[in-house]
Amino acid sequence: MICMIDSPSVRLLLNLCVSQCSKLFDLADLSHSALEKPVPLPHVSPSFRTNNLEDRYAPPPCRSAVPSVDSSSTPNLIDQLDKVVEIADIPELADDTVELVTPENGSQAVDQFSKTAVAFFGDVLLHVGKKDRKKVHARLRAMKISFHDDDTTEEFVAGPFSLLGCELICREESTITIRLNERETTKSVVFTSENDAETWILLLGECWLSEYELLRSSVQDVKACGTFWLRQGATSDWMYAAAGLQGRTMFYVLLDSPDYIYELDVRKILLLRERVDKTEWCPKCKKKDQKGPFLISLEGCALYLECCDDLGTTKWFSAIQDALAMAPAVLEDFRLTADNIPILVDKCIRFVAAYGIRSEGIYRRNGKISEAKDIYKRLTEDPVKTHIAVGGEETVYAVADVLRQFFRRLKSPLFPPTLHKQIFNLVEARTTADNAIRYQEYRHVLQQMPLVHYHTLRKLIAHLSEMVKYQDVNKASVENVAKVFGPSLFEINDDESNCYKDTAGQIGAIIDLINGYDVIFEVTSREEICRAMVEQAQISKATNPHIARADGLLVPIHVWERENRPFNVKIDLAAEEVCRKAVARRGFDAPQDGNYAIFEVILSGTLSRRLPPFEKLSVSVLDHWLPWQCTDGYLLFDHDNWPYDGNEVDFYTGKVKIAEPGSKTFHSYDVSVEGGIKITAYKHDKLWKEWVVADSVFYSGCSPNRKAPNAHNVTILDKKTVSMTDKLIGYCVSFRLMPERTRFLNMIQFIETAVAKILVMFRTLLPSVRAARLLSTESVASSSFTEEKPLKKIGRALETYIKLSREHVSMMARERADFELGRRHLANMMNMDPHTMTQEDIDTAISYLFPSGLFDLKARPVMRPPDEIMPKFHRFEFDEEGRPKDSRFFTLRPAFYKLLSDIGIKTRTVTSFYNDHLSAGSKGTEIQSINTSGTQWLSREKLEKKLDEKITEEMVSDAGTGKFDIDGVDLPDFRHLIAREILLAPMLVAGLLGRVDVKAKAVGSGGITALPRAVRHGTALGIAALYPEKMEPLRLESTEYLQKR
Repeated sequence: MICMIDSPSVRLLLNLCVSQCSKLFDLADLSHSALEKPVPLPHVSPSFRTNNLEDRYAPPPCRSAVPSVDSSSTPNLIDQLDKVVEIADIPELADDTVELVTPENGSQAVDQFSKTAVAFFGDVLLHVGKKDRKKVHARLRAMKISFHDDDTTEEFVAGPFSLLGCELICREESTITIRLNERETTKSVVFTSENDAETWILLLGECWLSEYELLRSSVQDVKACGTFWLRQGATSDWMYAAAGLQGRTMFYVLLDSPDYIYELDVRKILLLRERVDKTEWCPKCKKKDQKGPFLISLEGCALYLECCDDLGTTKWFSAIQDALAMAPAVLEDFRLTADNIPILVDKCIRFVAAYGIRSEGIYRRNGKISEAKDIYKRLTEDPVKTHIAVGGEETVYAVADVLRQFFRRLKSPLFPPTLHKQIFNLVEARTTADNAIRYQEYRHVLQQMPLVHYHTLRKLIAHLSEMVKYQDVNKASVENVAKVFGPSLFEINDDESNCYKDTAGQIGAIIDLINGYDVIFEVTSREEICRAMVEQAQISKATNPHIARADGLLVPIHVWERENRPFNVKIDLAAEEVCRKAVARRGFDAPQDGNYAIFEVILSGTLSRRLPPFEKLSVSVLDHWLPWQCTDGYLLFDHDNWPYDGNEVDFYTGKVKIAEPGSKTFHSYDVSVEGGIKITAYKHDKLWKEWVVADSVFYSGCSPNRKAPNAHNVTILDKKTVSMTDKLIGYCVSFRLMPERTRFLNMIQFIETAVAKILVMFRTLLPSVRAARLLSTESVASSSFTEEKPLKKIGRALETYIKLSREHVSMMARERADFELGRRHLANMMNMDPHTMTQEDIDTAISYLFPSGLFDLKARPVMRPPDEIMPKFHRFEFDEEGRPKDSRFFTLRPAFYKLLSDIGIKTRTVTSFYNDHLSAGSKGTEIQSINTSGTQWLSREKLEKKLDEKITEEMVSDAGTGKFDIDGVDLPDFRHLIAREILLAPMLVAGLLGRVDVKAKAVGSGGITALPRAVRHGTALGIAALYPEKMEPLRLESTEYLQKR
């Protein structure tokens, strides 16, 4: 029997005996004479490096050399997929013919094969059903695979199955999956080969690739191959494609234009998303229970991939995911940016350039070992999702350590050993040759480096050349930097006699590369523009040192999905304002009048909450994420498929299943709304649990570790006790249908927005409580002097209260954020964990870092939570009908307060008549009399007797004019400036300058500041007595104001 394999990747001629047809000779034992001339692998042509110098750091796609295709027929998508999806080079095929040797005929010339002829046999385990396995004998020949009981029988256990038109062939460890053509009765074949799995996938792939010549010439070692529907970008059409996955590269051909082969570099994938919105699904695949395509996100573009069934889509997703998870062995295996630079190197360089370019001893001073290990581990495990955060001043040194360790740990150095001798010769020639000539030689030598090595070196040298410009500040001279990176980038010679010589050459090479960077690497016009912009910004900052900083924190808003076109907004904006900004942004590709909302997403994307239109983003960031220690939360702008309508709210009441915090078990309960402010759950007509809406947060979805009985769930979190470190957080409420959950969430939003409409609700209820009277300091004072209607008075007072309440809540939120920021700074300075830092630790840190030398505890600097320092705000509650529960607004004695109001009105009338009488007497005019019916007029003596107290003669004015009378001396008469400053200090602190008068009489004598200090003490006591709210500012300003000395 003859087994012939004719392929650019494998060209073998095997002579097998019939008696041993079930055994294939080990491919590694074949002599070199049995192999034909090897086919060249895809490579970057030398002309590319010489003809495309301007964009050397970002190589464009290369046109495949197919004689039958005209250059004008290149698809337009090539320009859109630049840098990440390239058109692959096609290796030239060998023209040798293959001779088929048979036992009967010595040698016989045959025609050149047009397709692959493969035969292979072996024992495998055939998967029957989900769990059963059956040992069978598999045979691959004539483009068909069949399964038999043993190697002697010709009866089929399964098959034969044709490999022509297969939708998928893939391997997972030792298991082979074949998704057959739609015309086959059996849709898929799965079998396991313990020893020959690699050979099986190789030969099966060769059979399938024989239908696609371009793929066959490019794919060397197939791991998965098949056909699928592909969309290149969010706006292009779906196209049918054939692809083969080889290592970390996927080659594919669009069958509508089969003359071009595309190369997708898996290392440059930024995100794999298994589920996408239904609007992105392929219209060609409309099977029942279809899960849709998955998304491959790259820098600047996205690919959507979907097979005709979920099995193929899932297998392709797993194959690409496994390729991403492969452990890197050499530099080329690491995850790359679009510019062919390892993401780890790129992120470290960017971080050091942003935060450490002026740090003294950078790259020579070591950072924290534990922090460097943690950063290195996270960057190697998942460099795309790892974001380096500034944890303190030492973080930048730890990141610099990570960059050095990365180059030291490479199995092969950044400079290939084959180029060391040429580079060292150029270093030695620095005394005899001109630098311009040597830099040109450096350029030619470095262009022989592998692509990833070259771009990584270019990025590193560009960074170091920028770093040495600040050597006066960071002490990073060219020699110092070269001593650090020279040994790390070269392979050190084991020969001790040449060790020092090689080290000197390594350091000299780095010095030459830094000094001659612009010539050796040929700086592009884009880099020059960037340099000019940075220099202009630095000059502008130097000439305008007092540029106002942007007030408020910024938070990113992600569009449609995470890490997709995010933009920053201020944290104090409301959700509806952010929606308007997102719609107005340039490039918005959706209807302007659609239903959109801002969603708060936490817990790895499993929980989401639609923000009410009036809610500010600070609620999510400061009130939720910060106290909950939530590290993966983000805000998402997306379609609102179930918009809230306050006019069509139906309060939900029904049976649901609920799981408690920390539990996976669900039980049935009856849920309803009580009092319009809380949700209650009953078990057998007994109250089991109640949630106050104001104290809880309601998210759609459930924890990933919970297996909810239904697909529509809501998780209820307590604002005060929740912690993201718990595995099963919150109460999980499971609804049977989506409309039920929608009604429940709309009801929650209706309750949350009811407070904003409380004023309208309150005014509609006033006709039934007209006898009620407002009891508050402001309203009583105003009722004595104005004739407003009671309805207007109540509405105005309540409106003022709500305004002040909102201002107080906003103020406390800002103060809490400042307190948390200050605590983090203190923790960084004291090398402590901010999450475990107690108030005692804060007091110790302040006394250590800011020694005051004062003995009085109240005079020392403090930092405490704002709830302990700021004045308390008196709050009241609302009942079920919207009435405020507070004695300041209502009274059970309306007749008494009606009398007080009447007295105030009549007193004002008499006072006005008296003033008019005085003015009329001086002018000689007559005034009309007033009606005094219903009143009784008493003389002073009778009134004192009736009140049983003496009426005072003193007049008290409401406010002064800012005059000072100290023993008959006015403020300007004090000669010394320090005396005038002491007198004015309490007025300035309390904000009463020009509003009150100060009259003082001093007893005794003293120095130039004794009298002013005594008057200051008396003035502060008077202000504290008249204005109690001013006492705390006076005490915080200085203890001398209120205490005797």
